[in-house]
Amino acid sequence: MTDETHDFRSGFVTFVGRPNVGKSSLVNAICGRKVSIVSDKPQTTRHRIMGVLTRPDEQIVFVEETGEFWCAAGLHRLRGNLLLKDTVPDFEAAQAEFLKAIDVARGQSAKLWELRAAVSLARLWRDQGRHAEARDLLAPVYGWFTEGFEVSDLKDARALLDELAQARGG
Repeated sequence: MTDETHDFRSGFVTFVGRPNVGKSSLVNAICGRKVSIVSDKPQTTRHRIMGVLTRPDEQIVFVEETGEFWCAAGLHRLRGNLLLKDTVPDFEAAQAEFLKAIDVARGQSAKLWELRAAVSLARLWRDQGRHAEARDLLAPVYGWFTEGFEVSDLKDARALLDELAQARGG
């Protein structure tokens, strides 16, 4: 066994489109074998994971969606984070993206996406001195979880809640 570290990349590729436009055929071609059903009948592929391409240094999961954009909340949150890292940060636009991410996540009952967006918005508000608002936003989302507290998302949320409690004086 060596101490060498290897860069391993992984990610999701989502194909969004109307039925019968070739999404399954494309995945089969990329993966080099038939991993997804190809049919003239609309909406034959009804499962989300269409294929997994694994190579020594990367893994790509291909997902089909026919309407619901399941990672929209995450994309709004990432856009908000990018707006904060710009040369001239746009705090108002970032806040709007975080709020949109929370709204989308709640609409999909996607608690982890909601937690991530709430942490991002709570950090922004903390940096603006809005500690009570940040805590009031984050605490109920964090409180929904009953397990998995060793996961980094929940650890980060807990650490931020503790920091916000100390900023308020306990």
